[in-house]
Amino acid sequence: MKAIKTFYLFYLMLLLRPVVEALQIPSGILGNFNSSLMGNLLVSFGDQHAYGDGFLIHPGLPITLSNESSITLSPTINKPSIGCTEALDGLFMVFMVDPASHVSGQTYEVVYWWQVGLKSRPDDRVAGFIPLTSMYVPAYLDWVSPALPLRKLENPPVSHNFLFLLYHQPNSFMIPKKFKRFFGGIRVGFDVAALSNEAGLGSPIAANYFTARRP
Repeated sequence: MKAIKTFYLFYLMLLLRPVVEALQIPSGILGNFNSSLMGNLLVSFGDQHAYGDGFLIHPGLPITLSNESSITLSPTINKPSIGCTEALDGLFMVFMVDPASHVSGQTYEVVYWWQVGLKSRPDDRVAGFIPLTSMYVPAYLDWVSPALPLRKLENPPVSHNFLFLLYHQPNSFMIPKKFKRFFGGIRVGFDVAALSNEAGLGSPIAANYFTARRP
């Protein structure tokens, strides 16, 4: 009887285990999103997966400019790998945005990446990192390395939060018409919260972010 109880307790623990690690992001960073509903999205720059020559960002990791005259963050020039600690079922999409970029005294959301058709690849697991990849599905908006405004446009400098948001992708997903204008090269003025509402994406299931500011 004791062995049966132990088995059922173990089985219950498996059922209740989260599919992604608990999120450690201050709610203010996420705006209107409810962080209690999300897990921690693994994000790795510099290598195919998290455990090699690359580095795995933790929520709030500060990344600095290589020099005063630069605007791009050199560690983030190449598209990162993303994943979770457990295999996920279904299709997913990811956004990377700066939700509060300051341009000429105005605040805008800027989108740096929008990748659809992501699937969990447990066969490609590296240690605790199960990648989410799109194989041959092209991005709606290709990765662009995050940039900081020149000092003359943002003085004094402020800290920027570069936010990754992972959503379930419905099989019937259609791009809301007003967001198609971003396919022409525009990246300023995006609104991922509005898109998720209009397209019925629901809330993000996982997120992560890093910070940067001009010295």
